[in-house]
Amino acid sequence: MQSKRIEVDVAALARGAEQGVLGLLLEEDRAVWALEEIIRDIGDRLDAEDAVNRLQGDGLVIRSGDLVIASRAAQRAHDLAM
Repeated sequence: MQSKRIEVDVAALARGAEQGVLGLLLEEDRAVWALEEIIRDIGDRLDAEDAVNRLQGDGLVIRSGDLVIASRAAQRAHDLAM
């Protein structure tokens, strides 16, 4: 019996989670989100936490404890794209 190899584009999955997090932070009518709220909205704790950590490392979100906001740079880039 042959097994089928399933290839997963991990980078695409990571980008999707990052886009989801930034979408929440930039599109909603509120600026500050608790990490647990982001996790609930994304639907996967590890994906959400990893996305927030990567975005923080890239300077696109600011995290203080359990609170997360979009950085000024992320907000400005979003405004320019509109």
